[in-house]
Amino acid sequence: MPNSSQLPGRVSTGVDGLDVVLAGGLLNRSTYLIAGAPGTGKSVLTQQIAFHMARLGHKVLYLTLLSESHEKMLVNLQDFSFFDRNLIGDHITYLSLYQDVINGGLQSFTQVAREAVLKSSAKLVVMDGISSLRDFSASRGDLRKSLFDFNAQLSVLGCTTLLIVDDELPVQNAPEYAISDNILRLHFDTNRKRFVRTLEIAKSRATPALPGLHYFDITSEGLQIYPFIESQLASQQFAPPPPVSPERLSLGIEDLNRMVHGGLFGSSFNVILGTPGSGKTIVSLRYLYEGVRQGQKGLLLSLQHSPDQLLGISRELGFDLAPYVKDGSLKILWALPVQRYMDEVAGKLLHEVDSHQPVRLVIDSITELEKLSLDADRTSSFWAAISNVLRNKRITTIGTMELNRLGNPVLEIPEHPISLLADTMLLMRSQEVNGQLKRLVSILEMRHSDFDPVVREYHLGSGGMQVGEPFEVSRPEF
Repeated sequence: MPNSSQLPGRVSTGVDGLDVVLAGGLLNRSTYLIAGAPGTGKSVLTQQIAFHMARLGHKVLYLTLLSESHEKMLVNLQDFSFFDRNLIGDHITYLSLYQDVINGGLQSFTQVAREAVLKSSAKLVVMDGISSLRDFSASRGDLRKSLFDFNAQLSVLGCTTLLIVDDELPVQNAPEYAISDNILRLHFDTNRKRFVRTLEIAKSRATPALPGLHYFDITSEGLQIYPFIESQLASQQFAPPPPVSPERLSLGIEDLNRMVHGGLFGSSFNVILGTPGSGKTIVSLRYLYEGVRQGQKGLLLSLQHSPDQLLGISRELGFDLAPYVKDGSLKILWALPVQRYMDEVAGKLLHEVDSHQPVRLVIDSITELEKLSLDADRTSSFWAAISNVLRNKRITTIGTMELNRLGNPVLEIPEHPISLLADTMLLMRSQEVNGQLKRLVSILEMRHSDFDPVVREYHLGSGGMQVGEPFEVSRPEF
């Protein structure tokens, strides 16, 4: 997505992720209605946009029809990083019209507001609490006409307008909804195991905003919005995934390479299934090591081990990755899966993919990333979108998935949509034999190529993984 400053007729919101959702930022001379129940973050969002616009040098007029004093409002903002009291006065003008409406009704509002806009030469006009005008108009028709006329004047003056309403649900035929070119709805849900905030674009006129519910957090920096990944990637109009490259990428483990007849195909998406402690991460690290020592950049998304832990594992096994992290060949992105969203982590991953431009990628693990999803039905579309963009960028990916049946002689492979996307599926597991746990490796599937279907015993140690002779055990039936 191009920067909004590069798009004609638009201005950046300054809100992380919102420009992407709005397909480039705010349209000049347009009206945006920001609706939601009290406490959903409407005021923080509009104040964040207002201070960003002021920081860019634009004049901002913030009109309120609320009984709350401006000083109290500003005190509530002072802990946010975007707040700058030095901008108030010269760049941001706060004006309460509450008493004017009480004394003179709708006519007084439009007159005083119009004069304030002309005097301030505002580029951005915010009207907070505009729904209260319903109580001071003779009829809905009068309110509709007054707001339509005032909104048209704002557009002629070159103003972009933000209207804030506290409606939990759209009010049928409410004038403030009718005059708005775009409607942003903010929600929160307390009926889950965690407090969840979402934003949706309920109306978008003349701009291809991203559909879907976009999760967000309110942090010390303001709103952090995580665009719905499937919609974001669909908007970028990637071509269908290219065929895998005939080039083979070595796994860095000679015997494992022989099992897949030479290595993984370039631009492929591959999965390692394994029980806890089976060595999935070790094989993945060795795969990255093989790449960086050949001059191929690597990227590792870890939702389990910290960077220090991962480097310690590689060092202990004799293939130290630390020098490659130091010289920038290998990038480790650690996303501890605590109070995060799947779109948040996926967005950071795709950002690193664009900036680092790796040849090899490891996602450790698919299982932990999916636990961040609040909608199990998204699994198929999410991985289809992610794998498509990675293939188009000519990245060869390994993702790890966890099996829970440790030592069970009856192997059950869970049904998962990713099996339809994976080019190669490698299984690492443990099985009890004569009172001992044996580690076993096999190739479940490899598209576009023959492979060795024999189950083999393996050991973990110096160099990572050593694959042994065939092991007498039946392959799983599907």
